[in-house]
Amino acid sequence: MPNKKTKDSLGHDAAWAKWEKGYMDRTHKMKGTKFEKPITREENKKEMEMERGEFMYDKSKGQIRLRKTDDAERPLEMKSPLQMVGVQSPLNKISGPCKTAAKKKFKVWPSAYASGWGVRCTKAGGPSKFGGGKK
Repeated sequence: MPNKKTKDSLGHDAAWAKWEKGYMDRTHKMKGTKFEKPITREENKKEMEMERGEFMYDKSKGQIRLRKTDDAERPLEMKSPLQMVGVQSPLNKISGPCKTAAKKKFKVWPSAYASGWGVRCTKAGGPSKFGGGKK
C-alpha cells in the first residue's frame, strides 16, 4: 500500500513566490491616492518581510490569505479622556454621608460651595472628621 501524504509543497512554494512577486513588482506605494510615492526594491523587501507573519497559505484554496484574528470580535471599551489618563470621574468624588451633610448645611444643592464642601469632606474621611453638618 503506497504511503499517501498530501503535501502541497509545490503549490505552497508557488503561492508564496507569487505573493512575493506582487510585492517586489510594485513601483509606487499607495498608488492611485494622494499619498502615492515611488518605492525602491529595498523598501518593498523590508515591507514584505514585516507583513509576512500576517499571511498564511490556505491548502483548501491553494492561495495566500490573511490570518484570521479576533480583533473584530473583541468589543471596544469606551473610556472618557479622564479615564484614559487614570483620573477618577469628578462626579463620583462625594461620598453619600458627605453629600447628605452638605445638603443639610447649604440651602442650595447642587451649588459650587456645597459641592466643594462635599469633596473636602470626602477627602477628610467623612462628616464626623470634617467639622459636622450644621451651619
